[in-house]
Amino acid sequence: MAAPLSLPRRSVVGRWLFRPQFSLRSLFVAFTGFAVGFAVWYQWPYEETRIPSREMTTDPYCGQRSFKDKDGKYSRVTQSWQRQWGGGRLAHGWCRKYDANGQLCEELQFRRGVRHGIYRSYFLGKLDEEGQLANGQREGFWTFWFGRNWSERGPMRHGKRQGEWVFRSAEDDTLARFDEDRVVAINGEPVDRMFEKQIAGINRANNEDYPLLLQTGIFYAFDQPLREVIENREGDYGVPLFLDHCVNGDLQIDGSWKDLRLPDWLLLVCQPRGLTVVRRYGGICVTSRLNSDSWIDPTQVSKLDADAESLLSGALNERVDLNIFYDISAAELLVEICSRLGVDVDVSRIEPSLDEPDRYRVKADITEHPFRDVLGYLLYKIKCRCELDGEKLVIVPEKG
Repeated sequence: MAAPLSLPRRSVVGRWLFRPQFSLRSLFVAFTGFAVGFAVWYQWPYEETRIPSREMTTDPYCGQRSFKDKDGKYSRVTQSWQRQWGGGRLAHGWCRKYDANGQLCEELQFRRGVRHGIYRSYFLGKLDEEGQLANGQREGFWTFWFGRNWSERGPMRHGKRQGEWVFRSAEDDTLARFDEDRVVAINGEPVDRMFEKQIAGINRANNEDYPLLLQTGIFYAFDQPLREVIENREGDYGVPLFLDHCVNGDLQIDGSWKDLRLPDWLLLVCQPRGLTVVRRYGGICVTSRLNSDSWIDPTQVSKLDADAESLLSGALNERVDLNIFYDISAAELLVEICSRLGVDVDVSRIEPSLDEPDRYRVKADITEHPFRDVLGYLLYKIKCRCELDGEKLVIVPEKG
């Protein structure tokens, strides 16, 4: 019987070396690792730098020009983004904005498209604001800087000042307590809200003062006289803003106040100095707290009682704009206004003379104000009063 043929055996080592095999479990682990890793990589924030557009646009209603790009005033913006499933992306992580000199102007954190986390702003390379943002609003402890030192600090809640704040100046620190962004006490003393009480009964739809309670601003003073600090703000709000004659306008004011309503800022400046804020001539007057209730209008404009059918009666309620940025003759200004309104006026007693060419000069920056209030304001500034001679307005000095 013939012996069976023996075939050569293939090397086992060679077979496993060149033909790898995996179990189903290993394949599942590898696929899971890839899926998790891809998801992490896909949504991992990445950084992008862009150059904002400098293209301008003009408001068709007021003619104000502004950048089309909200970051147009910056030269470079670096933003972290996070990809979203289904397409699109959201700001997530740090955003930094730089000026033309490469200095950092603003840095803040985003969380899924919302300003959330640390916030800092800079002015000329120096820290200007520092605090926390929560869902787009200021929250927690905030510090505002002025130059090398902080100027005010205190707590925020839902974007509004809440609690005890400290305002620093060269003179002394001022302690103020806020409630819902309104100052309620200064150095432990409740604030005097006479101004707001005076306008409480006025129809808000037609009240030119009401926006002042909502509009916030940034206020600075560099060892300036109180008179200058107050009057320089008149053009920002378009209403009479002035000092009572009994107030020392040479009081030196120093400090920085940010994102405050005008009445609150005035109270922080005035109340520690024994002053308060009242409504006069449709605007705001800083006066002594002792004089606020006993004041009598020295211009006598409030007593003008023209015939209801006369031109003067209608003219007193006409709206007037004044944009006088330098001192001019009050007589010249009143003649020009009255001629536009069709009112007869006699200013002969306040006209400049050869001996006194600069007497009775005035400047004002007022927008859309009734002529009655404008007249009272101008006469108060030059210490004059008005009288009626039939239908003619006669302007005379207080002592005349």
